[in-house]
Amino acid sequence: MPKKSVKRKHLKEMDHLKRKMRKLEKEFRKRHDDSSDESSSSSTSDDTSSASLPSTTRSESPEPLTALGNAMGADPTNNSLFGPNIPDEVVVRWKSYLSMGVDKEMKNNLLEKYKIPENCQILQGPKLNPEVQALLSPIEQKKDNFLLELQTVMGKGLTALEIVLTRLAKEKGEEDNGEPNEDLSGLAESAQLFCIAHNIVSAHRKFQINHHFNPKTRKLAAAQPIDLLLFGADFAEKCKNAKVLETTAKELQATASSSKNSTAVASKKRWKPTTTWQDKGAGRYEGKYKPRYYRARNKPQSKNYKKEGRK
Repeated sequence: MPKKSVKRKHLKEMDHLKRKMRKLEKEFRKRHDDSSDESSSSSTSDDTSSASLPSTTRSESPEPLTALGNAMGADPTNNSLFGPNIPDEVVVRWKSYLSMGVDKEMKNNLLEKYKIPENCQILQGPKLNPEVQALLSPIEQKKDNFLLELQTVMGKGLTALEIVLTRLAKEKGEEDNGEPNEDLSGLAESAQLFCIAHNIVSAHRKFQINHHFNPKTRKLAAAQPIDLLLFGADFAEKCKNAKVLETTAKELQATASSSKNSTAVASKKRWKPTTTWQDKGAGRYEGKYKPRYYRARNKPQSKNYKKEGRK
């Protein structure tokens, strides 16, 4: 079969397939247009019917299971770290105090207005023990004084809180119904937070000084309670007592070890055997044959042993 006829046959088949594809595309477009018209008309009819009929269908969002949620605890996905907003008047003032500080005159007036009560002098911050202060360098003493001033400011803030707290307690005490008061509990909790911060600063001051102590004194300092002095009023006395105990323990240990050594030496001298292994060996070789080392030790050779033919 010639090549030209084969090519013509292929071309005819391709043309035929192209025509079929065009017809299919036309039919598909017609059906798509008809279906879109029907859907639009049905949606309008549904809207009118739904508007006329009352809604009896069930809501899609399920009702919250409050009992189950309370039983299983808080929602783990709720990572909100902040509370509700506060009034703008408070925000403006507190932001300026925290970012730019307070005027010097205002600060001095506040510090003079609120004085530390006499029966709670620890509010002004514990002072350094004199024996500990001698260990610190001038720079370390300045750092500690700065933290002490910070504790004094916090103590005066606690004093101001206490004034409002006692006033409210007197007013609410007259109208006491046996129920807890939210205002009093809120002020008491804010005072507790101030006390926590005050104690943290004291612990930090002790931690900065600990490297000056030896390990035993460090343990003693950690166990000391904080009062008007940072390491307690009886810190020096306890250190002296610990040193005396240590020296007495060393003396007792030395006398005990010497007595043990003396008894051991005496026992060795007392139970020393009278015969040696050489004496036992000498009695063992009483026959004709005796080993060479025995002859060399017990029978010294004569000067003329070569002439005598000895070996």
